[in-house]
Amino acid sequence: MDYDIPEWVRSQRQRKRLPEVWIGQQVVIRRPSGKELWVVLRDVREFGIVYTMVGIPQPIFSPWSSIVWMTPLGEDTQAFEVPEQEGS
Repeated sequence: MDYDIPEWVRSQRQRKRLPEVWIGQQVVIRRPSGKELWVVLRDVREFGIVYTMVGIPQPIFSPWSSIVWMTPLGEDTQAFEVPEQEGS
């Protein structure tokens, strides 16, 4: 039963919340060790996230306990590139 609710109301999708809106975007993840990872966010779940890295197409799971913070790659960060190896 649709209770005579107009189609344009029923078809509206609920707004996504952060960090779900970042899925498919490049983000920076900070680990408890202080290391920052530049990754592509693939999925967000209540128990953690799934991401991929440049050059590594295999999805990687990370539980929330291993993430201090996460932010989308923005103007205040450098271009998304594969880091150069030291001594190369």
